[in-house]
Amino acid sequence: MKKKIVLFLIITLISCEEKEKYSDQKVCSLLSKMYEEDQKTRNLPEFIQYSLEFSEMLDSIKLKKNLTDKQFNSLDENKQNELRDSVKNLLDNRFETNWDSLVKRQNQVDEKNTKILIDIISYKGWPNTDSLNCVKGGPPVLIFRHAPEKYFDTIRTIIEKEYKEKRMAFNNYWFIDNHLQGRPPMFNDVETTK
Repeated sequence: MKKKIVLFLIITLISCEEKEKYSDQKVCSLLSKMYEEDQKTRNLPEFIQYSLEFSEMLDSIKLKKNLTDKQFNSLDENKQNELRDSVKNLLDNRFETNWDSLVKRQNQVDEKNTKILIDIISYKGWPNTDSLNCVKGGPPVLIFRHAPEKYFDTIRTIIEKEYKEKRMAFNNYWFIDNHLQGRPPMFNDVETTK
């Protein structure tokens, strides 16, 4: 009889833990922590400066080669990376910060956050911070906006389902979809000569 009671208690505890795995409060806490980690490196002055200069230099190279953003995005991946690498090499000589270590650290954070958000969504659907009454929860859309490419297929399946089930707003769907497509210009009707 004692064995049955102990077994019953163990099963009950496991069941309670599973129910509490992603309570609203836990999801809010995780979203807040993920957002904080997501922005920690991205908000460093040297990260911002490097990113701005990188964009400006890449735009300058595109202009010099008479490439619009649309034409650049249609180049094969190797050609795009070749142009990006040439900008990176120029900037690496100007910045004392170890850019590669900052990027590596940010990539690790992005991967960890993406896995957690995928797990949350598989457990309880798209987390809407308003309906969860999150006071400090960060926007989950940013986590998927920074997701590594190896998760794109999984994320595509998730956003299609969550949008279809009306748990995800169109603007969140659209913003993530843009990332999954390689971030082409968001407003194609505003064509530039860059």
